[in-house]
Amino acid sequence: MKIQNITTFIVAAFFAGASLSPTASASPGHPPHPPHVVHHTVAHVAESNKVATHEHQVANEKSAPKTHTAAKAASTTAHQSVKTKVSQHPAAERQLKPSTAALEKSVANVFANKKITSLTGYQAINLSHDPNIKGQEAAMIAALVVKVNTAAGPKDVTFTQAELQKKFADKTSGFYDSYINALNKINQTKALPPSQELFGPKGINADTKIYQGNAGDCFFLSAVNGLLKVPGGPEQLKNMIQKVKGQPNQYIVKFPDAEVLPNETPKQLEYRLSQSKPVTVTLTDAEIGMYSHLEKGGKWLAILSVAEATKLHKLHLDPEATIGGGNSIQTLGLFTGKNYVQYRVPSNTPTAAEQQTIIHKIRNAEKNSMPIAIETDDHVLAILGYKNGNLIIKNPWGSAGWYNPKQGAWSSSSAPGYYQMKDDGIFQVPITQISKSSTGFYDIIYHPEDETPVTPTNPTPTAPSAS
Repeated sequence: MKIQNITTFIVAAFFAGASLSPTASASPGHPPHPPHVVHHTVAHVAESNKVATHEHQVANEKSAPKTHTAAKAASTTAHQSVKTKVSQHPAAERQLKPSTAALEKSVANVFANKKITSLTGYQAINLSHDPNIKGQEAAMIAALVVKVNTAAGPKDVTFTQAELQKKFADKTSGFYDSYINALNKINQTKALPPSQELFGPKGINADTKIYQGNAGDCFFLSAVNGLLKVPGGPEQLKNMIQKVKGQPNQYIVKFPDAEVLPNETPKQLEYRLSQSKPVTVTLTDAEIGMYSHLEKGGKWLAILSVAEATKLHKLHLDPEATIGGGNSIQTLGLFTGKNYVQYRVPSNTPTAAEQQTIIHKIRNAEKNSMPIAIETDDHVLAILGYKNGNLIIKNPWGSAGWYNPKQGAWSSSSAPGYYQMKDDGIFQVPITQISKSSTGFYDIIYHPEDETPVTPTNPTPTAPSAS
């Protein structure tokens, strides 16, 4: 999920209707999601650093991102009824699922150890930062944070011990699957030898597999996926993290210094300088359970996620931070130190000139080794390139299947309006279909490094379009 404020930003440092085929099962009123994915909404916009940026004077382009609010109540109800089959996540296949008694004990232990009689979503966020909460108890806290902060509705909803035990024991509630998902991530990372626990058994590279799972952090993961594919990007991500000697699970994260904007105001200067300050992260088990969306395990993605939220959303003050939504313009800017802006395709059917503008932005990103993203109403995806009239796009869900950008939906088989994804979430979309009215894809998030004029041509897609 993405959340974006109307306020324009200086970015110095990184948040769909087609019908289903008879073979595509769905919850009432809404199509399904991939087996290990739950689509998310959030009740109100997370507060982020808000300062004015310079206007980038290019036709049809806006530095101010669009505003996103909670999804319609009907969609929210349908989303909550979707069951997340986390057993199909690679990590889940290697972990036995705990019994109902073990789940109930995890809840009871947290209530007893913290001497509380009830627990809210806000309190769960605070507990997720507690390094003394580990293992199954940490997985319970992580699951509660995910469920409460990625759903529409009040975040101060209160649960008694008995109510939570009932929810986690109910294998259809979504709490159970979120718990299993979090526990698998924690156990998988803890099972790694010390030399691999930070960056995983294969390190960070262009083939690193990320699965979004049941958190609403598509904006963050798409920025990471974009960086993984550009030359030097994996090494850049790795170099952002330094272990603090003698301090278990403590790391220093240093994002790139921000570029200087022309005619910089004092407020812009203050904001820019603040982004160059390192962030100290003391990673907890619960944070691993929430943010370590890695096929092979490792802490680095969770560390960067906590650092990103701390920097841009003030994680310890704002319970909705990264896990409930965010801003893709800010996040891409944070990870690159560059000023990102938004280009919205102005026509229902893009003209030849508009198609060429899109191609130009992708080619420019490739030339400068910069990540670039594309947005729908409620999702952010990485653009990996352009070939033969088609945009190559990576969905942070990281799964095979069929994706409908207008409905934010997944199907196991072909259906009208759906695009076939490989097992890493990569698929192709004809450039002629990049518009809100046709596919739901309509905002390009990019860095305006080079805006030389382009000559309109008429690209012809050659790859298969949506069914």
